[in-house]
Amino acid sequence: MIERSLIFSCAVLMIGTVPIATAQSAFKPATFNGLTMGRSTVSDARKKLGEPENTFTDRREIDWLYYRDIGPAKGRIEMIADHKTGVIKEVSLSRSTLTFAGAQTLFGRGYRLAKYDIDHCLAETEEGGPLYESPKGYVEYVVYDAQGIALSLDGGRVNYVYFLSEPLGAKSSICEATKLNLVLSGRVLNYRGDYGRLRIQLDPERGGPLQEVAVNSAGHFRFNVSHKGLYFLNTRIMKAQGEVMGILSTRQIQIDRNTNIDIDLMKE
Repeated sequence: MIERSLIFSCAVLMIGTVPIATAQSAFKPATFNGLTMGRSTVSDARKKLGEPENTFTDRREIDWLYYRDIGPAKGRIEMIADHKTGVIKEVSLSRSTLTFAGAQTLFGRGYRLAKYDIDHCLAETEEGGPLYESPKGYVEYVVYDAQGIALSLDGGRVNYVYFLSEPLGAKSSICEATKLNLVLSGRVLNYRGDYGRLRIQLDPERGGPLQEVAVNSAGHFRFNVSHKGLYFLNTRIMKAQGEVMGILSTRQIQIDRNTNIDIDLMKE
């Protein structure tokens, strides 16, 4: 599943007034200029479309190929493919003058409106991650399930047209379905000041909400943890006015069960 950036997606919140959508259909991978998403390869694309204007491979071993004015409307074409297999996962059209009325002429009225949110426990960064459908989602798309196409709108203008190999997001949150009731507890050792000025932060490495708790007078702290994984544990000291004075310690920990940990400031 292609991860969606929170920063990027927030730019497409204004979907404007859209006519009543039809009921959902079964998802079918999109076809773009004779290329089937999830089946056709970069080699197929080069044979059908010619050489791209530019290419690069990112750190996740995903190939990006760029074309122009070869889609259903003029504009920039981004093609995303698996570097190892060459299989095309997604094509997007942007920077065009396409309107939503024009998109309906091209793709029809067999669409629905769907809101999405990020499944943070699966995210590689706090800015982005896999999407799931949610009535309270922060971003809304026009989805043509039977054609494997999704549109992001800004009023009556189409920002992006996505030709997809798989649904834009899961039907529900995997993170919510896999929540656990783990406890991380511990204490701070060898601190000679006022324990009331200490705060412990628990920051998930793969995104999701950061938690912070106060340390009690004996130096103890406790977190409720909903998912296994890697976390950063930071000990912060606060000024009397409540401002952060500094970080006394930081470490990375793996949580996969109820865990008790000592933070020895003489060893950190």
